[in-house]
Amino acid sequence: MEQAVYKNKFYIIIVSSYMSFLLLKNGFKTIVEQDFFAAGVLVIQAIVLYQIYLKDKYVKVGIKTWTFIPIIKEGILLVIAFLYWISGGSDNIEMHSFWKSVLFFFAAILIYAFCDRSIEVRKKDYV
Repeated sequence: MEQAVYKNKFYIIIVSSYMSFLLLKNGFKTIVEQDFFAAGVLVIQAIVLYQIYLKDKYVKVGIKTWTFIPIIKEGILLVIAFLYWISGGSDNIEMHSFWKSVLFFFAAILIYAFCDRSIEVRKKDYV
């Protein structure tokens, strides 16, 4: 049987904390704003957090799948902000949401980039 081994404990703590924060945020958005996209992301985050907790052999796939969502979403928002900026409509850009998108985009990129270096799948030794 295979099991995930976390070579970098700090990475897992950061990813778990970040995902827990986003889990609470998306849970709030799902309940209060009835945002169904947030509900879908909430389910994926819960599954990946469960995989991290169990040290499931597919945790790398789960983390990479989950990071794909904010990379695409925040990347599109950044492209839209860039298009506003080059078209002369920089007054329409909300700087708070722009910097939030930058933060979430780069956090997702870093989580994706360090996933392979920080998690290794090994055969479980039975004695």
